[in-house]
Amino acid sequence: MGDLGVPTWHMGSQDIDKAAVKNDFGWGSSNFHKMGRDKIRLIRDFTKSGVDVLISDIDVAWLRDPIPFFLRYPKADILVSTDMLRSETNINPDAQGPNMVDGEGLEFHICHAPSNIGIMWFRSTVGSQQLTEEWVTRIEKDDKIWDQNAFNDLKGLDGGCQYQPDGSGLGSGYGGEGGMG
Repeated sequence: MGDLGVPTWHMGSQDIDKAAVKNDFGWGSSNFHKMGRDKIRLIRDFTKSGVDVLISDIDVAWLRDPIPFFLRYPKADILVSTDMLRSETNINPDAQGPNMVDGEGLEFHICHAPSNIGIMWFRSTVGSQQLTEEWVTRIEKDDKIWDQNAFNDLKGLDGGCQYQPDGSGLGSGYGGEGGMG
């Protein structure tokens, strides 16, 4: 593609054997963790270069373009899915109702459940750049730490995971340095 003049980048892994990418990595395996580190470095590098990033695991099915939904939340540096087993998008209808569009909105409280990094939207902002830089630093220091756990640790850093009672679903994370939803 590069030879044809199409802008490209090489997303090769720093540590994964090329033959290994032809097989299932297996959740929790060494290659699985290496792939996760590559994903986080990629997010960091793109946001530092001024590009907003949507990351989606391979097992996510998009039924329509999600970008208009994300753009409803211009104050969010990062929007991320959760591992919540029940929806809280309408747990407080009086507060959340004005923030809903076509029956859709964010979970009431970003801190109620662990984040699931299978779906993430990062704006190229100072807040997301700082978080991703520290995220990469943490996961590269310890090859046993799971990238998702490291994200959740950063989200709640210094008690920084706070929600706004206005029903918007937005709040702050990362020690109050990043807007999240």
